[in-house]
Amino acid sequence: MARRALARLALVAVALIGAALLGAARPADAQTLQRLTVQSFTLTADTSQPRVDEPFHIVVTLHVLEHVTEVDNLELPMLAQLELLGDERQIVTGPRDTQYREVVTVVAHAAGTIPIAPATLQAVDARDSKAKQWFTNPLVLRAGVGAGQIFRDGGSALISGAIILFRIVLILVVVGCIVLVGIVLVRRANRVPLPEPQREPPPEPPGGSGMTPLDGPLPPPPLQPAAKAIAKTANGNGVRSERNTCTK
Repeated sequence: MARRALARLALVAVALIGAALLGAARPADAQTLQRLTVQSFTLTADTSQPRVDEPFHIVVTLHVLEHVTEVDNLELPMLAQLELLGDERQIVTGPRDTQYREVVTVVAHAAGTIPIAPATLQAVDARDSKAKQWFTNPLVLRAGVGAGQIFRDGGSALISGAIILFRIVLILVVVGCIVLVGIVLVRRANRVPLPEPQREPPPEPPGGSGMTPLDGPLPPPPLQPAAKAIAKTANGNGVRSERNTCTK
């Protein structure tokens, strides 16, 4: 029982110490915040339908009754779907009020709906001396495709279409060449050699229909006059030699 009682006392002591620390921290936090009387706190854009890849502006406007040279603890919303190009701050002070204006230049790179969360401000409300947090209104933008984006998209589509068409034509040419080579090879394989033309016999000489072919060798051709003289001389010598032989 004693141990349980001691544990309970320890828990109560820890809770009291934590509450004391929180109570001490709140005034310190409140002392670091500006004391402002907020009249208006808005978030606007110069267009609700920005164009893709065309810069536009988001404007945060704060109107307070105090005379201030700067505004602390003002947080801009997260711009995850936009690219931040820069911002410009402007403070216009009057005899009884101050207007703070911050212009943020952004650009969208994709079409569609772009939600923007509210901006926040932490300050001490001068009316009741309490630390408070103010919120602007949220924004919903709808980014569309601009003329430049249409031209770029059209050019890209045209180039892509030309590349696809070139590939199709190249494939058709290659297939056509393969088919043509195959047809030529098939025709060569199936080609039948043509028969040799028959030669006609030479025409018969005129009047040769009553002649009959000779049996045996053909007679020698007729001798020329010089050849006849040589033959007679040879025959005469032969006859003489034969006669002389017989006489003996």
